[in-house]
Amino acid sequence: MSPTPEALARESIDALLGAAGWTVQDVSSLNLSASSGVAVREMQSQGGPADYVLFVDSKALGIVEAKKEGTTLSGGSRRRDRRKPESRTGGIQRGGGGVGF
Repeated sequence: MSPTPEALARESIDALLGAAGWTVQDVSSLNLSASSGVAVREMQSQGGPADYVLFVDSKALGIVEAKKEGTTLSGGSRRRDRRKPESRTGGIQRGGGGVGF
């Protein structure tokens, strides 16, 4: 059985986050002390489930949302706006439907 598109996207995002220095974890094995930068998969946020929540020194600082290739980040802004993080730290975007928050 071949992996689902969601599983393939998660593998790609995990690899990108890992290459950028993030420790990637499942919420079920959460350990914010594992490193100074921890990316937690499928975590509940104030506005609903997030694909990844980024923690720096145990503080949530960003959210990564996975979108299908060709989807603009503005198409996901309604979901992002629901979350209203206390402080915005900017955003990153990887072209080709990749990573953004």
